Amino acid sequence: MNARACRSEYWYFVLFAFIAHLVLSFCAVLPVIGELAGGVGSLLIFIPFVTVSIRRMHDLDKSGLWLLLPALLIALALFLVLYGALATAGMLFFLGIVLILASAVSVVLIALLMAQPGTHGQNRFGPDPFQPKIPYSFKPWE
Repeated sequence: MNARACRSEYWYFVLFAFIAHLVLSFCAVLPVIGELAGGVGSLLIFIPFVTVSIRRMHDLDKSGLWLLLPALLIALALFLVLYGALATAGMLFFLGIVLILASAVSVVLIALLMAQPGTHGQNRFGPDPFQPKIPYSFKPWE
């Protein structure tokens, strides 16, 4: 994907996704239909959220794979916590707790990164979203 999303596009979508998730959470109170609507609606919000997050990272001239860092840390931490609890090895359990805290810090750092202004001009992921797209120059005297 070679596209870029500016800060305002990303944060307006985050606001929309937050409000939509709140509405879907209230709908999940209904017995069967609400739970189904909540699950499908959350999935329909999650997919565009991932794509706009990747495009936002592209605007910062970074790969979208940086978004996997918290997920990888959480997966590794859960493995170590569960394995450490089952094997009664205190050090593995402790290391898993440290990785859970590290994943929380990585989420905060990615959110702060998303708040930074994008690179000006063209980068390796495409043109600047704010750059005017004028196909020709206007010359009134000709």
